[in-house]
Amino acid sequence: MSIRMKLISLVGAFVLVLGLVITGVLAASSQTITMNGSVNFNVTDKSLWVKEVRMQESGSDPVVVLNFTPGYINGDFNFNVGNFENNHGSFVIYFDIINTTQIPQHVSIDFSGLSISGLEVSITPEIASNSEELTEISSETETTTTLELIVTNPNLENIDLSKITINIEPFVLGELTYTYNEETMEATVSGCSAGAEAVIIPETVEYNEQTYTVTAIYDASYYPYSAFFSSHDTLQIVKLPNTLQSIGAYAFFNCSQFEKIAIPSSVTNIGSSAFQYCGGLTSIAIPSSVTSIGNNTFNGCNSLTSITIPSSVTAIGAGAFSGCTSLVSAIFEVADGWTYRGGSNDYSISSSLFEDPSSAAYVITEQYARFTLSRL
Repeated sequence: MSIRMKLISLVGAFVLVLGLVITGVLAASSQTITMNGSVNFNVTDKSLWVKEVRMQESGSDPVVVLNFTPGYINGDFNFNVGNFENNHGSFVIYFDIINTTQIPQHVSIDFSGLSISGLEVSITPEIASNSEELTEISSETETTTTLELIVTNPNLENIDLSKITINIEPFVLGELTYTYNEETMEATVSGCSAGAEAVIIPETVEYNEQTYTVTAIYDASYYPYSAFFSSHDTLQIVKLPNTLQSIGAYAFFNCSQFEKIAIPSSVTNIGSSAFQYCGGLTSIAIPSSVTSIGNNTFNGCNSLTSITIPSSVTAIGAGAFSGCTSLVSAIFEVADGWTYRGGSNDYSISSSLFEDPSSAAYVITEQYARFTLSRL
Protein backbone atom coordinates (compact mmCIF):
# COMPACT_ATOMS: atom_id res chain seq x y z
CA MET A 1 0.00 0.00 0.00
CA SER A 2 1.35 3.41 -0.93
CA ILE A 3 2.18 6.02 1.67
CA ARG A 4 -0.61 8.22 0.27
CA MET A 5 -3.20 5.47 0.64
CA LYS A 6 -2.03 4.77 4.22
CA LEU A 7 -2.42 8.45 5.11
CA ILE A 8 -5.92 8.55 3.64
CA SER A 9 -6.83 5.39 5.56
CA LEU A 10 -5.44 6.77 8.83
CA VAL A 11 -7.27 10.10 8.40
CA GLY A 12 -10.54 8.28 7.63
CA ALA A 13 -10.17 6.11 10.72
CA PHE A 14 -9.45 9.18 12.86
CA VAL A 15 -12.55 11.00 11.55
CA LEU A 16 -14.69 7.92 12.24
CA VAL A 17 -13.40 7.63 15.81
CA LEU A 18 -13.87 11.38 16.36
CA GLY A 19 -17.45 11.14 15.08
CA LEU A 20 -18.20 8.28 17.45
CA VAL A 21 -16.76 10.21 20.38
CA ILE A 22 -18.83 13.33 19.59
CA THR A 23 -21.96 11.23 19.18
CA GLY A 24 -21.30 9.60 22.52
CA VAL A 25 -20.78 12.94 24.24
CA LEU A 26 -24.00 14.33 22.77
CA ALA A 27 -25.89 11.21 23.76
CA ALA A 28 -24.51 11.41 27.28
CA SER A 29 -25.54 15.07 27.65
CA SER A 30 -29.07 14.50 26.34
CA GLN A 31 -31.73 14.17 29.02
CA THR A 32 -35.28 12.91 28.98
CA ILE A 33 -37.44 15.28 31.03
CA THR A 34 -40.66 13.87 32.38
CA MET A 35 -43.16 16.53 33.36
CA ASN A 36 -46.31 15.98 35.33
CA GLY A 37 -48.73 17.92 37.49
CA SER A 38 -50.30 21.31 36.83
CA VAL A 39 -49.11 24.87 36.38
CA ASN A 40 -51.17 26.88 38.86
CA PHE A 41 -52.46 30.41 38.28
CA ASN A 42 -53.19 32.92 41.01
CA VAL A 43 -55.06 35.97 39.68
CA THR A 44 -57.04 38.80 41.27
CA ASP A 45 -60.12 38.65 39.08
CA LYS A 46 -61.79 36.79 36.24
CA SER A 47 -60.55 39.01 33.43
CA LEU A 48 -58.05 36.89 31.48
CA TRP A 49 -58.91 34.28 28.89
CA VAL A 50 -56.43 31.54 27.90
CA LYS A 51 -56.98 30.87 24.23
CA GLU A 52 -54.32 28.26 23.48
CA VAL A 53 -51.39 26.45 25.09
CA ARG A 54 -48.31 25.20 23.25
CA MET A 55 -45.23 23.33 24.44
CA GLN A 56 -41.79 23.41 22.87
CA GLU A 57 -38.56 21.62 23.63
CA SER A 58 -35.23 23.06 22.59
CA GLY A 59 -34.60 22.67 18.85
CA SER A 60 -38.18 21.69 18.00
CA ASP A 61 -41.30 23.48 16.85
CA PRO A 62 -44.04 24.27 19.38
CA VAL A 63 -46.73 21.62 19.74
CA VAL A 64 -50.35 22.60 20.49
CA VAL A 65 -51.68 20.93 23.62
CA LEU A 66 -54.84 19.26 22.41
CA ASN A 67 -56.28 18.29 25.79
CA PHE A 68 -56.43 21.92 26.92
CA THR A 69 -59.83 23.63 27.15
CA PRO A 70 -59.85 27.42 26.60
CA GLY A 71 -61.37 29.48 29.39
CA TYR A 72 -61.10 32.29 31.90
CA ILE A 73 -58.30 32.28 34.43
CA ASN A 74 -59.43 32.50 38.02
CA GLY A 75 -58.04 31.33 41.33
CA ASP A 76 -58.79 27.69 40.51
CA PHE A 77 -57.40 27.64 36.99
CA ASN A 78 -54.52 25.28 36.21
CA PHE A 79 -52.88 23.76 33.20
CA ASN A 80 -52.25 20.01 33.46
CA VAL A 81 -49.73 18.64 30.95
CA GLY A 82 -50.11 15.06 32.09
CA ASN A 83 -46.90 13.24 31.14
CA PHE A 84 -44.77 15.02 28.58
CA GLU A 85 -41.25 14.00 27.62
CA ASN A 86 -38.48 15.79 25.83
CA ASN A 87 -34.83 15.04 25.24
CA HIS A 88 -33.28 18.38 26.10
CA GLY A 89 -32.47 20.34 29.20
CA SER A 90 -35.03 23.08 28.60
CA PHE A 91 -38.59 23.64 27.51
CA VAL A 92 -41.07 26.48 27.00
CA ILE A 93 -44.82 26.55 27.63
CA TYR A 94 -46.66 29.26 25.69
CA PHE A 95 -49.97 30.58 27.01
CA ASP A 96 -51.91 32.74 24.50
CA ILE A 97 -53.85 35.09 26.77
CA ILE A 98 -56.55 37.65 26.00
CA ASN A 99 -56.84 40.45 28.53
CA THR A 100 -60.51 41.47 28.49
CA THR A 101 -59.84 44.72 30.37
CA GLN A 102 -58.02 47.98 29.74
CA ILE A 103 -55.75 47.37 32.71
CA PRO A 104 -52.26 45.91 32.11
CA GLN A 105 -51.47 42.89 34.28
CA HIS A 106 -48.18 42.21 36.03
CA VAL A 107 -46.89 38.64 36.06
CA SER A 108 -44.51 36.99 38.51
CA ILE A 109 -43.62 33.40 39.25
CA ASP A 110 -43.05 31.34 42.38
CA PHE A 111 -41.06 28.13 41.91
CA SER A 112 -39.52 28.00 45.38
CA GLY A 113 -41.01 24.54 45.87
CA LEU A 114 -38.75 23.12 43.15
CA SER A 115 -35.53 22.21 44.98
CA ILE A 116 -33.50 21.45 41.85
CA SER A 117 -29.90 22.58 41.64
CA GLY A 118 -29.13 25.01 38.82
CA LEU A 119 -32.77 25.38 37.78
CA GLU A 120 -33.75 28.56 35.94
CA VAL A 121 -37.39 29.52 35.48
CA SER A 122 -38.67 32.74 33.89
CA ILE A 123 -41.99 34.21 32.81
CA THR A 124 -43.09 37.06 30.52
CA PRO A 125 -43.44 39.99 33.00
CA GLU A 126 -46.60 41.65 31.69
CA ILE A 127 -49.91 40.99 29.97
CA ALA A 128 -50.86 43.96 27.80
CA SER A 129 -54.20 45.72 28.16
CA ASN A 130 -56.89 45.87 25.49
CA SER A 131 -57.89 49.12 23.81
CA GLU A 132 -61.45 48.48 25.02
CA GLU A 133 -63.16 46.12 27.42
CA LEU A 134 -64.29 42.80 25.92
CA THR A 135 -67.55 41.24 27.02
CA GLU A 136 -67.55 38.30 24.61
CA ILE A 137 -64.72 35.94 23.63
CA SER A 138 -64.61 33.76 20.53
CA SER A 139 -61.98 31.79 18.64
CA GLU A 140 -61.51 34.80 16.36
CA THR A 141 -60.77 37.22 19.21
CA GLU A 142 -57.25 38.53 18.84
CA THR A 143 -54.70 37.34 21.37
CA THR A 144 -53.30 40.17 23.46
CA THR A 145 -50.18 38.55 24.95
CA THR A 146 -48.30 35.28 24.78
CA LEU A 147 -46.88 34.33 28.17
CA GLU A 148 -43.66 32.35 27.91
CA LEU A 149 -42.86 30.05 30.83
CA ILE A 150 -39.23 29.05 30.26
CA VAL A 151 -37.61 26.27 32.31
CA THR A 152 -33.91 25.53 31.85
CA ASN A 153 -31.65 23.01 33.54
CA PRO A 154 -29.06 20.81 31.75
CA ASN A 155 -29.36 18.13 34.45
CA LEU A 156 -33.14 18.09 34.65
CA GLU A 157 -34.69 14.63 34.64
CA ASN A 158 -38.19 15.21 35.98
CA ILE A 159 -40.24 18.12 37.17
CA ASP A 160 -43.47 18.48 39.11
CA LEU A 161 -45.26 21.43 37.53
CA SER A 162 -47.58 21.75 40.53
CA LYS A 163 -44.63 23.42 42.28
CA ILE A 164 -44.88 26.36 39.85
CA THR A 165 -47.37 29.16 40.50
CA ILE A 166 -47.90 32.07 38.10
CA ASN A 167 -49.11 35.19 39.91
CA ILE A 168 -51.06 37.77 37.88
CA GLU A 169 -52.34 41.09 39.21
CA PRO A 170 -53.13 44.56 37.81
CA PHE A 171 -50.51 47.26 38.13
CA VAL A 172 -51.46 49.35 41.17
CA LEU A 173 -49.82 52.33 42.86
CA GLY A 174 -51.30 52.76 46.31
CA GLU A 175 -55.10 52.74 46.05
CA LEU A 176 -55.18 53.36 42.29
CA THR A 177 -54.86 51.42 39.05
CA TYR A 178 -53.66 53.00 35.80
CA THR A 179 -53.51 52.39 32.07
CA TYR A 180 -50.73 53.87 29.95
CA ASN A 181 -50.27 55.41 26.53
CA GLU A 182 -46.66 55.02 25.44
CA GLU A 183 -47.08 57.39 22.50
CA THR A 184 -48.38 60.36 24.49
CA MET A 185 -46.77 59.31 27.79
CA GLU A 186 -50.12 59.86 29.50
CA ALA A 187 -51.79 57.77 32.18
CA THR A 188 -55.47 57.22 32.92
CA VAL A 189 -56.86 56.32 36.35
CA SER A 190 -58.77 53.12 35.64
CA GLY A 191 -59.55 51.72 39.08
CA CYS A 192 -59.44 52.13 42.84
CA SER A 193 -59.12 49.49 45.53
CA ALA A 194 -62.23 48.44 47.42
CA GLY A 195 -62.82 50.21 50.72
CA ALA A 196 -60.70 53.27 49.92
CA GLU A 197 -61.77 56.33 51.94
CA ALA A 198 -59.32 59.03 50.83
CA VAL A 199 -57.53 59.17 47.48
CA ILE A 200 -54.96 61.62 46.17
CA ILE A 201 -54.46 61.26 42.42
CA PRO A 202 -50.88 62.25 41.56
CA GLU A 203 -49.86 64.41 38.61
CA THR A 204 -47.37 61.80 37.40
CA VAL A 205 -46.73 58.08 37.91
CA GLU A 206 -43.67 55.92 37.30
CA TYR A 207 -44.08 52.70 35.36
CA ASN A 208 -41.36 50.53 33.78
CA GLU A 209 -38.82 53.29 34.49
CA GLN A 210 -40.93 55.78 32.52
CA THR A 211 -42.82 58.84 33.79
CA TYR A 212 -46.43 59.28 32.69
CA THR A 213 -48.63 62.35 33.20
CA VAL A 214 -52.06 61.61 34.67
CA THR A 215 -54.56 63.33 32.35
CA ALA A 216 -57.81 61.39 32.63
CA ILE A 217 -60.15 59.30 34.72
CA TYR A 218 -61.36 56.29 32.77
CA ASP A 219 -64.34 56.80 30.44
CA ALA A 220 -66.44 53.71 31.25
CA SER A 221 -69.12 52.19 29.06
CA TYR A 222 -71.20 51.22 32.11
CA TYR A 223 -70.99 52.02 35.81
CA PRO A 224 -69.69 48.62 37.09
CA TYR A 225 -66.59 49.25 34.97
CA SER A 226 -66.07 52.78 36.31
CA ALA A 227 -62.82 53.82 37.95
CA PHE A 228 -64.17 54.24 41.49
CA PHE A 229 -66.99 51.69 41.49
CA SER A 230 -65.15 49.39 43.92
CA SER A 231 -65.00 52.17 46.52
CA HIS A 232 -68.24 53.99 45.75
CA ASP A 233 -69.74 53.34 49.20
CA THR A 234 -66.62 54.28 51.23
CA LEU A 235 -64.87 57.07 49.32
CA GLN A 236 -65.04 60.37 51.23
CA ILE A 237 -62.15 62.51 49.96
CA VAL A 238 -60.70 62.80 46.45
CA LYS A 239 -57.98 65.21 45.40
CA LEU A 240 -57.67 65.66 41.64
CA PRO A 241 -54.36 66.66 40.00
CA ASN A 242 -53.78 69.88 38.08
CA THR A 243 -52.83 67.79 35.05
CA LEU A 244 -56.29 66.22 34.73
CA GLN A 245 -58.07 67.03 31.46
CA SER A 246 -61.03 64.67 31.38
CA ILE A 247 -63.33 63.10 33.99
CA GLY A 248 -64.76 60.09 32.20
CA ALA A 249 -68.27 58.70 32.12
CA TYR A 250 -69.45 57.11 35.40
CA ALA A 251 -66.15 58.13 37.07
CA PHE A 252 -67.68 58.76 40.53
CA PHE A 253 -71.07 57.15 39.91
CA ASN A 254 -72.93 56.58 43.20
CA CYS A 255 -70.00 57.76 45.34
CA SER A 256 -72.43 58.84 48.01
CA GLN A 257 -70.03 59.61 50.85
CA PHE A 258 -68.09 62.66 49.74
CA GLU A 259 -69.59 66.13 50.16
CA LYS A 260 -67.40 68.22 47.87
CA ILE A 261 -64.74 67.89 45.23
CA ALA A 262 -62.51 70.50 43.61
CA ILE A 263 -62.28 70.19 39.85
CA PRO A 264 -58.96 71.64 38.63
CA SER A 265 -58.83 74.30 35.92
CA SER A 266 -57.11 71.85 33.57
CA VAL A 267 -60.33 69.82 33.09
CA THR A 268 -62.18 70.49 29.81
CA ASN A 269 -64.70 67.64 29.80
CA ILE A 270 -66.96 66.07 32.43
CA GLY A 271 -68.43 62.84 31.08
CA SER A 272 -71.92 61.41 31.25
CA SER A 273 -73.04 60.26 34.70
CA ALA A 274 -69.64 61.23 36.13
CA PHE A 275 -71.20 62.33 39.45
CA GLN A 276 -74.61 60.70 39.12
CA TYR A 277 -76.19 59.71 42.45
CA CYS A 278 -73.49 61.39 44.52
CA GLY A 279 -76.11 62.04 47.16
CA GLY A 280 -73.73 63.59 49.68
CA LEU A 281 -72.37 66.20 47.28
CA THR A 282 -73.40 69.64 48.56
CA SER A 283 -71.25 71.90 46.40
CA ILE A 284 -69.06 71.71 43.35
CA ALA A 285 -67.23 74.38 41.37
CA ILE A 286 -67.05 73.92 37.62
CA PRO A 287 -63.91 75.68 36.34
CA SER A 288 -63.91 77.96 33.30
CA SER A 289 -61.84 75.41 31.38
CA VAL A 290 -64.83 73.03 31.07
CA THR A 291 -66.61 73.23 27.71
CA SER A 292 -69.18 70.44 28.04
CA ILE A 293 -71.18 68.62 30.71
CA GLY A 294 -72.38 65.15 29.73
CA ASN A 295 -75.76 63.47 30.01
CA ASN A 296 -76.85 62.74 33.60
CA THR A 297 -73.56 64.13 34.95
CA PHE A 298 -75.10 65.34 38.23
CA ASN A 299 -78.35 63.40 38.02
CA GLY A 300 -79.59 62.43 41.48
CA CYS A 301 -77.23 64.71 43.41
CA ASN A 302 -80.09 65.56 45.78
CA SER A 303 -77.94 67.45 48.30
CA LEU A 304 -76.55 69.88 45.74
CA THR A 305 -77.93 73.35 46.48
CA SER A 306 -76.18 75.62 44.01
CA ILE A 307 -74.15 75.49 40.82
CA THR A 308 -72.37 77.99 38.60
CA ILE A 309 -72.19 77.36 34.87
CA PRO A 310 -69.13 79.22 33.54
CA SER A 311 -69.09 81.04 30.21
CA SER A 312 -66.84 78.33 28.73
CA VAL A 313 -69.64 75.71 28.85
CA THR A 314 -71.48 75.46 25.53
CA ALA A 315 -73.26 72.11 26.00
CA ILE A 316 -75.21 70.55 28.86
CA GLY A 317 -76.35 66.97 28.31
CA ALA A 318 -79.86 65.66 28.80
CA GLY A 319 -80.66 64.92 32.43
CA ALA A 320 -77.44 66.54 33.64
CA PHE A 321 -79.21 68.00 36.68
CA SER A 322 -82.33 65.81 36.86
CA GLY A 323 -83.14 64.68 40.38
CA CYS A 324 -81.20 67.55 41.97
CA THR A 325 -84.15 68.23 44.27
CA SER A 326 -82.27 70.65 46.54
CA LEU A 327 -80.85 72.80 43.75
CA VAL A 328 -82.26 76.31 44.23
CA SER A 329 -79.58 78.41 42.53
CA ALA A 330 -77.98 77.98 39.11
CA ILE A 331 -75.84 80.92 38.03
CA PHE A 332 -75.24 81.07 34.27
CA GLU A 333 -72.37 83.40 33.43
CA VAL A 334 -73.83 83.65 29.91
CA ALA A 335 -77.63 83.76 29.72
CA ASP A 336 -78.01 84.46 26.00
CA GLY A 337 -78.02 82.04 23.09
CA TRP A 338 -79.17 78.85 24.79
CA THR A 339 -81.24 76.33 22.81
CA TYR A 340 -82.71 72.92 23.43
CA ARG A 341 -82.84 70.03 20.97
CA GLY A 342 -86.36 68.76 20.23
CA GLY A 343 -86.36 65.91 17.71
CA SER A 344 -84.08 67.06 14.90
CA ASN A 345 -84.53 70.78 15.57
CA ASP A 346 -83.06 73.33 17.97
CA TYR A 347 -85.37 75.75 19.76
CA SER A 348 -84.34 78.96 21.48
CA ILE A 349 -84.76 79.45 25.22
CA SER A 350 -85.47 82.93 26.52
CA SER A 351 -82.42 84.46 28.18
CA SER A 352 -84.65 85.74 30.96
CA LEU A 353 -84.99 82.17 32.23
CA PHE A 354 -81.23 82.02 32.83
CA GLU A 355 -80.81 85.51 34.26
CA ASP A 356 -82.46 84.62 37.56
CA PRO A 357 -80.59 81.83 39.50
CA SER A 358 -83.76 80.28 40.90
CA SER A 359 -85.43 80.27 37.49
CA ALA A 360 -82.31 78.79 35.88
CA ALA A 361 -82.28 76.06 38.51
CA TYR A 362 -85.84 75.15 37.56
CA VAL A 363 -84.91 75.11 33.86
CA ILE A 364 -82.12 72.56 34.26
CA THR A 365 -83.77 70.38 36.91
CA GLU A 366 -87.36 70.35 35.65
CA GLN A 367 -88.51 72.42 32.68
CA TYR A 368 -85.85 71.40 30.14
CA ALA A 369 -84.16 68.66 32.17
CA ARG A 370 -84.71 65.92 29.59
CA PHE A 371 -83.29 67.95 26.70
CA THR A 372 -79.74 68.62 25.60
CA LEU A 373 -78.96 72.33 25.97
CA SER A 374 -76.40 74.05 23.80
CA ARG A 375 -75.12 77.54 23.14
CA LEU A 376 -73.52 78.86 19.97
